[in-house]
Amino acid sequence: LCSRARPLLSPTRARMSKMLRLAYLTIYNGAGLVGWAHILSQMITIISTGRYTKLWKEQGNTIKMVQSLAVLEILHALIGLVRSPVSRTFPQVFSRVFLVWIIFDSLYVHPYTPFTTSGCESLEDPLCTEEMTYQLGVMTVMAWCYAEIIRYSYYILYTFDAKWVPKPLNFLRYSAFIVLYPIGISGELLCCFLTLPLIRKGLCAPLGGLMSGCPPNMETILYVYMLMYIPTFPFLYLGMLGERKKRLFAPPLHPPPFLHLFFLLSSPFFLPFFNLFTSCPLHPPLSALAPPPFLLFTKHAPGPTLHREIEPM
Repeated sequence: LCSRARPLLSPTRARMSKMLRLAYLTIYNGAGLVGWAHILSQMITIISTGRYTKLWKEQGNTIKMVQSLAVLEILHALIGLVRSPVSRTFPQVFSRVFLVWIIFDSLYVHPYTPFTTSGCESLEDPLCTEEMTYQLGVMTVMAWCYAEIIRYSYYILYTFDAKWVPKPLNFLRYSAFIVLYPIGISGELLCCFLTLPLIRKGLCAPLGGLMSGCPPNMETILYVYMLMYIPTFPFLYLGMLGERKKRLFAPPLHPPPFLHLFFLLSSPFFLPFFNLFTSCPLHPPLSALAPPPFLLFTKHAPGPTLHREIEPM
């Protein structure tokens, strides 16, 4: 009555599909790595020469292009190309795309800061273009660069085989975020806060000439956007801490020594001797129901598993 289900793909097509997936993800992760490495090199040059005010004029289009490429990661998670959950991927990608196209564009085209204590009635006033505004943008982008270079380097190797990932890179992947996440998110929120006075004056991002002025209720939208960080940041940060504990401090896979005897007694290899010396032999089918229990504690246990490992961003 029960027939074995046919595979959806033939072995040849399955191998071809796996090779195409591997090639695509390698190209995508390599492009992301090269893009952020280029931005980092330019950022170091900008910092060393003190040209903070030239950040967006020189690197704005590059940052937009590289960061906008990350929108594909939402699609990857939706179609199951990668095992990253959409609940983690979407807020990270959306927040950064919103920042580079709306916040940074407004902040660098119409620089302004509410931290000045005198005047600042006109945007032509030098007090309205304090270097602090630009330094916050540099700090935020630098945090993004280090985080993305580590992440894409890890993914390039992990896509081929998890064993290819060296231990220092694995440690950085699940440890650097402890410092980089708070720095990046602090810079993002401060840049949003600095943009509020511009929105009140009707000075929003031009979006390449597609928009003049601010859309209706833009100030309310920005407040809602900033409030979204309250539940989102702990969710992402605690999720990464959980992944860090699992990846770097995983418990041993083998059972404690005192359980070895119990597992041996329940092993099919011991059943013939057990049946020979007892008057009530065990039911023979019991040995065929499952593999030896002690094998379930090893890394290469036979049989399917219900656990699905999730790889975050």
